[in-house]
Amino acid sequence: SRSLSVELSEPAGLTVAVEGPQETPTTSVAPDRFGAAETLTEVSWRVPLTARGRDLGTMVARHLLPPGAAADEEQLLKLVARQVATAIENSRLYEHATQSLRALEESQQKVVQGERLRALGEMAGGVAHDFNNVLAIIIGRAEVIAMDVADHSAGRVAEMIRLFWDE
Repeated sequence: SRSLSVELSEPAGLTVAVEGPQETPTTSVAPDRFGAAETLTEVSWRVPLTARGRDLGTMVARHLLPPGAAADEEQLLKLVARQVATAIENSRLYEHATQSLRALEESQQKVVQGERLRALGEMAGGVAHDFNNVLAIIIGRAEVIAMDVADHSAGRVAEMIRLFWDE
């Protein structure tokens, strides 16, 4: 092989290429059965890459072939093209699954954060309720003290507690 490139239709313009040796031999390495060396011909093929009925792009291959080998090489290239298309499709599916997993994890984190805030709100409400109950007892006793005490200074302290509560 001289070169092999894959041109994807999505994203448009993305091409991956592999270059082989650039020197051009004029004859094949192995002579034919009569002892004569065969002349090599450069052949270029363009094979579509499809997976599940979707066009993914094109694979282009350049080969140096002896006479009569083109049909076998073309069949092999079509098999390779199917494998490349399957690999591309699997890569895209994996990328999509990874993105979906990330989105799911982010959603789960938001739900967990919301639940934490809800629990914190409930706890704060419970603490405020308990604190209010204790203060109500203190205020109630301060009002009783304010009404029953003969000591004017103790009555003023009780009245200050009651006024603070009313604010």
